[in-house]
Amino acid sequence: MRYVFPFLWIVIYVLLYLHESKAVHMPGIKEEESGTRTEYALRAFVKAGILFLGWYVHLPLFIVYLLILCGYGMTFRSIRTRNKMDLFFWGNFFSICFTAVHLICLAVISMVTGYMLRDVYLNHMTFLLSMVMTLLILNLAHMLWKRQAFVKWITLLTSDEKRFNQLVSFEWYAVGYLLFDSISCVFVLPYFLLSVFLIGSCILLMIQFILFLVHTYRIIEKAHYEAEYYRLEEERADHVKRQMSLQKLAYIDSLTGAFTRRYAMEMLESMQKDRLDVTVAYIDVNGLKMVNDTLGHPEGDQYLKIIANSLNESLNKSDILARVGGDEFLIVSNSTEKDALESMLSKVNERLKDMGREGYRPSFSYGTVSASHHEPFDLDALLRESDCRMYDYKMQFKKGVI
Repeated sequence: MRYVFPFLWIVIYVLLYLHESKAVHMPGIKEEESGTRTEYALRAFVKAGILFLGWYVHLPLFIVYLLILCGYGMTFRSIRTRNKMDLFFWGNFFSICFTAVHLICLAVISMVTGYMLRDVYLNHMTFLLSMVMTLLILNLAHMLWKRQAFVKWITLLTSDEKRFNQLVSFEWYAVGYLLFDSISCVFVLPYFLLSVFLIGSCILLMIQFILFLVHTYRIIEKAHYEAEYYRLEEERADHVKRQMSLQKLAYIDSLTGAFTRRYAMEMLESMQKDRLDVTVAYIDVNGLKMVNDTLGHPEGDQYLKIIANSLNESLNKSDILARVGGDEFLIVSNSTEKDALESMLSKVNERLKDMGREGYRPSFSYGTVSASHHEPFDLDALLRESDCRMYDYKMQFKKGVI
């Protein structure tokens, strides 16, 4: 028997070493700061010394647990956790696990052997057996943790400072609860009743602790999802704004405010596909080159704006005006009323006479073509015909006929 005790103390030291090496690899602790094997061995030796000294001097069990709590504080203090709350969280977390499991093991041994809890603690063999059982369970529990899921869970749990502080406060309550439970091991009480009470009390506390963790996690998770939802909504709104801005660049001419050639062609292709009535007017601005050469391009831009604004003001709501070239515009109308469109263009040309500026009088040439929905039309042929008619108009304008 004299060799059994040293052997069990060696087993306890090895289990403490394994427990120590795993305890420091927690979320919030950097791998390079978790310590060396020598430091693991030193901290395991200190905890084994606390247990041996507590048993040898027959210290009350709650004092031994307080010293173990200090030992875990030393562990996490030496590896520089992110902040003080992390130190309290992990120190309390492992102290609670150690104390609760050890009390349960003592109570189970008491029920099996028929010894009182005080005698189980003071007896060398049963005390060593309870420590071996405790450390085996803790190491096994650590091995069974799903590492990635646990890291993600703890990372989210510690992300909300207010809830995390509440969690640490609950841990202090749990530590005090377990220390109070361990005081019963000092007295001589009916072993079976006390053991059942101690097991039930520790299990109840662990359930409370787990439920508190889960409840806190769900609150933080919900808040995290809400924040993520609002972030995604903001990103979606920004995306819509960017998309509208790009669409505006693709479909709206920045100088005149008219639609672009791309938009007009897409509109005509859609009308051709749906076999709708269509009338197009091809427009060419008269004298733009002369204005640019004599008065400058800024004045030429103003010239284009005057004509575009005048045309837009006279169009029907269903008609569109598009700038398809430097000085060329296209009107697309969903009707076959070519005469009405030509009349409107003629009136706009008349009004433009009164909008002249020094050095020029605004005007434009145009050609109109209609296509009925009764027969499918060739889009390219339609545009060529309107361009030809516009050219004929321009020739007559230059000869002074118009």
